[in-house]
Amino acid sequence: MLEIKIRKFVRIILAFLSTCCLVLMLWVLVDCFTAKSTATEKVITYKVNNNIDYEVTLKDNQFYTSEEANEKNRYVTSLMDTLQIYFDYELSGSKFFSGEAGYSVNLELVSNYDGEVVWQYKEEVLPRMSEYSTDVLEVKVKDSVIIDISNLYSRAKEFNELTGYDVKLRVDVRVDSSLSVEGYKNKVNDEQILSLSIPLTKKVVSVTTTNDKSVNRSVIDHYEVDEKFNGYLFVVSGLVTLSLIPLTILSYISLFNLINIDDYYRKLAILKRRYGKYIKSVDKKPDFKNKEVIDVLTCGELARLCMIKDELKINLYEDDDKKESLFYVIDEKDVYLYTLGLNYEHIDMSDRSKKISIKNNKKSKKS
Repeated sequence: MLEIKIRKFVRIILAFLSTCCLVLMLWVLVDCFTAKSTATEKVITYKVNNNIDYEVTLKDNQFYTSEEANEKNRYVTSLMDTLQIYFDYELSGSKFFSGEAGYSVNLELVSNYDGEVVWQYKEEVLPRMSEYSTDVLEVKVKDSVIIDISNLYSRAKEFNELTGYDVKLRVDVRVDSSLSVEGYKNKVNDEQILSLSIPLTKKVVSVTTTNDKSVNRSVIDHYEVDEKFNGYLFVVSGLVTLSLIPLTILSYISLFNLINIDDYYRKLAILKRRYGKYIKSVDKKPDFKNKEVIDVLTCGELARLCMIKDELKINLYEDDDKKESLFYVIDEKDVYLYTLGLNYEHIDMSDRSKKISIKNNKKSKKS
C-alpha cells in the first residue's frame, strides 16, 4: 500500500508538470499568431548656435568717435544716430531633415511704473522672412538690420519730459524653424529670441544683449513596431506540443489507473477486516461449471448466509494480475458470488431481484 501511495504521488507530479508544459507550449503557439507590437522610441538630437551683435554710429560731434564708443560700450544717448544689429543662427542635427527656417525683427519702446506698462510703442523692423531647405544636416540664418536710434530717442525724451517715467528700447530678433525627418512623426520645432536693450532716457547708456549662444536639444519620437512572425519558434513549439499531448494523456491514464488500484486494495482490506472470521483464502481460481451463479451486491450478504449456516464459508480468490477478487459461497449447487475488481460493474437491484426470484421458483418446483 505504501508503495502504491508513493507511485501515485510521483505520477501526480508528472501529470502536473506535463500539463503545465503543454499549456505553456500551447500559449507559445497562440502567441506566434497574435499580432503584437513593441513600444520604442527614436531620438533626433540637434544643436543650436546663435549670436547677436551690434554697432552704434554717433552723430558728428567733437567729443567721441563711433569706434571709441563701441569699444567701451558707453554711449551718450543724445549723440547716438543709428544702431546696426547683426545676428546669425545655425541649427545642426543628427539626421537629414527638410523644412523651413524663418526670422523677423521687432522693436518696442516701453515705460513701466510699479510693474505696469504705462506707455508702449511697437514697430516691425523686418517682417518675417523664411527659407526652405531639403535633405540637409544644418540650417543657417544670417542677416542684419539698421535702426534709427535718433528718432526713437526723440520719442522717448518727449515722453520722459512729459511724465518723468524712464523709457527702455528693446529689440527682439525672433528665429524659428520647423524641420521634419523622414520616418519620424515628430518635428524639430525650435525657436530662439535674441534680444538687445537700451535705456534711452539715461544720459549715458550701455547696450545689453541677451541670448543662449549654444543650446543642445533632442526630439523623442514614440512609436510601436510590429514584431515579425517567428517561424523557428512556431516549428519548435509545435513539435514539443505534439510530443507533450500523448505524454500528458498517458500520465493521466496511468494516474487514474493507480488511483483505481489504490481504491481496490483499500476496499479489499476493509472487507477482509470486516468479514475475516468467515473468509477462507483459496489459491486456485474457482470453476463454477454445473452450478448456478447468483451475483450479490455486497459481501455482507455472503456473511449473512454464513451466519445462517455455520458450515458455510466465504471463499476468497485474489487475482493480483487483473486486480480482481472473487468472494463466493458454495451452497450445494448454488454459488453466491460477490466480485471486487477494477473493471467489474455490479448488477443493479432489479437484476438481482430477478435472479433471486428465479432461484426461488426453482426451489418451489423441487418441493
